[in-house]
Amino acid sequence: MTALQRFLRIRLEDILVAFFVMASAARGIGQIYPLAGQTPAQTGRVEHMLTLYASRTGKWENQTKWMGRDSLYNISQVGPRGPRAQEILDIFKRAAFLNPPQGFEVQVELMGVGQGPFDFHRDDVAATGPHPGAFRMGFNLYPGSAKQAGETGIHITLDVNFISPVSNPGHSTGTQALKPVVTDTKGPILRGPEGGWRQVGSFHGFPLYRDGLIVLSRNRQSLYVPVSREDYLRAMIDDAAKSGTAGSGYSPQFVIPLKAALGAMSPAERALPAWIGCRGPAGLCASNDPLVEGATPLQRVNRDFFDPKLSVDTVQLISIRMARNLDPYAQYIFQHIWETLDWDALGKMLGN
Repeated sequence: MTALQRFLRIRLEDILVAFFVMASAARGIGQIYPLAGQTPAQTGRVEHMLTLYASRTGKWENQTKWMGRDSLYNISQVGPRGPRAQEILDIFKRAAFLNPPQGFEVQVELMGVGQGPFDFHRDDVAATGPHPGAFRMGFNLYPGSAKQAGETGIHITLDVNFISPVSNPGHSTGTQALKPVVTDTKGPILRGPEGGWRQVGSFHGFPLYRDGLIVLSRNRQSLYVPVSREDYLRAMIDDAAKSGTAGSGYSPQFVIPLKAALGAMSPAERALPAWIGCRGPAGLCASNDPLVEGATPLQRVNRDFFDPKLSVDTVQLISIRMARNLDPYAQYIFQHIWETLDWDALGKMLGN
């Protein structure tokens, strides 16, 4: 029996137990969790794609693309991060559907921080602080002729020694998702995941969060730290004062409810984590607000995450994110890659 035939004999209810699917799609929430059942249409989509592509031998592109650039390079040309990137690439090349690629053309992209032409996210330094040995690596899986047709592929992004400052990266869309809510003397205040950080599973002890983020860290610290209600309200008040009112988007009455809310809070209430997306001043949520499930916690990048005593070549963090993709076939591929990825080998890179 061929591998394709074995795939097609998997029973309906068994396939989707193995799926990671996005819930609440209409609301744009990137929540993922194992779903106990699927529709016949979802099953049909997976079986059709497996019949169409899985028996075809794909390929890994021999050259690596700088993200945002058209030129192609060998991975040995990317500078000091090249050996680490090659090690990660070799681990992924052994996973299901990638060894060899089954029905995919796989394109590898690389970016680095503070490494000349290899740079990315120059404007994020204020949010993230130092980037010891940081780089970003992406795998783009294009089934069949999707790449040639300009269609969306299946994307996996790895950040090595870099904490992404992108606000709410797993859920929000549009330019607003990429901007801080406000910036104060401590730096940018960012949006966290809608509904808060919730672990929905793990791979070899490394947490998987419901927005599709998998975190492998050397010290198991949090990537982000919460922002208090007081810090948020004071930052909004100060920002309005600095900007003035003419043409700034702030009305003269903007700060009145903010100051009133801050003045009415006890010290304990001021110290509570700030969530926005509710009906309070500047969208501030009370802990019992019925809208809090769809609200976002406010956070800053944890500046104390990385150990400065370690060399820049020490891998202290690998964070992996699957692109939000509601296609059942994409979820099927993600699941089988994660189940067969050599997490032990990836984890052994930490601290080395």
